[in-house]
Amino acid sequence: MILIFLQVFRKYNEGSVVALLDPLMQEAVKTDVAVKMFDLAFNCAAPVRSDRPDMKTVGEQLWAIRQITSRVLVAQLQGENDW
Repeated sequence: MILIFLQVFRKYNEGSVVALLDPLMQEAVKTDVAVKMFDLAFNCAAPVRSDRPDMKTVGEQLWAIRQITSRVLVAQLQGENDW
């Protein structure tokens, strides 16, 4: 498990976040949303407890990510209905 984490962390640091996604999701997930999710995941997995965000901060970040994805979905739906 540590090896997988290190491989994912390396790809993340190289800026290859999209390569970490399921190929079926790559087109559906915006890169900036994936980066925010990985940022949060790595912050939550920090080895030192004091470096990890508290649950309030995690909730706020997840809510912000949800708002971004909601706006994207609404924009996509509106674009499909502009005929």
